[in-house]
Amino acid sequence: MHKASRVLQYEGFLGFWRRLQQKLSKPKRLKGNYQAWIRRYDTLNDQQRSQIGNRIQGLPHTPVISLIMAVQLDSWPNLTPSIDSLQRQLYPHWELCLAVYGATPGEWLDQAISDHRICIIHCPAEEDAAGAKNFAFGQITGNFAVFLDAGDELADHALYHIVEAIHQHPNAGLIYSDEDQINQAGKRLNPHFKCEFNYELLLASDILTHLTVYPRALLQQLSGLKTEYATAAEYDLALRAIECLDPDQIIHIPHILYHQRVPSYPKKLGLNSFAMGMERQAVQDHLRRCAIDAEV
Repeated sequence: MHKASRVLQYEGFLGFWRRLQQKLSKPKRLKGNYQAWIRRYDTLNDQQRSQIGNRIQGLPHTPVISLIMAVQLDSWPNLTPSIDSLQRQLYPHWELCLAVYGATPGEWLDQAISDHRICIIHCPAEEDAAGAKNFAFGQITGNFAVFLDAGDELADHALYHIVEAIHQHPNAGLIYSDEDQINQAGKRLNPHFKCEFNYELLLASDILTHLTVYPRALLQQLSGLKTEYATAAEYDLALRAIECLDPDQIIHIPHILYHQRVPSYPKKLGLNSFAMGMERQAVQDHLRRCAIDAEV
């Protein structure tokens, strides 16, 4: 009340009215409620979907986006939400290469997939996940590639935003988006709103992760993933990629386009330690290649 009196005294009724309108027009704070944020800022309405559809029809060219996923028999229950999220894409020009590896029989998978945009690639039994992705990469037809993990989902407008970024930045060598997690009940949580490309931060943590898009030509130049880095193979790939790129070729899409599935069981400490060791080795090797005298 005291503040209102002072505004009236020094700015008059018109000043008081202007201040009141400004206060009423400000959005209410969401107080950390991510579900409220999703409803307000990250849920497409019919008008927005129609606008995106019209924009896609007006694009000068519609490149095929190739998604690569490594699959084992125990991954099958997680495939349904991933495939459903692809079939909901507003941008329809994509292909999914399912790289089946290990001792997995392929008949059950062949019978389960009917979408002509999904192909099954049977890898040699000795391949691991990174090797299977490399095997599949050699058979994609699109000029841009994305690695997708079984169970993870894409936002309905994910591929549309990728193609818009490709059109706006024709020289792009690496495109990445924000991401969050999704639990077994389908609830989204733990958003990761990323910054523009920050080299020092990338050395401290794999901030790119998902959704990351590479031109096929660059992946061919880099010979794909290196299997010796195991769970850190994609981190190593990102580090090798930026060695070939200028900073303005690394494009950040400030939208949450990727939903990483939270496992139904906690990760074992030993596996986390192994993954961290592989990430540390990837950074150390990157620094060595760049002739930077540093210890990770």
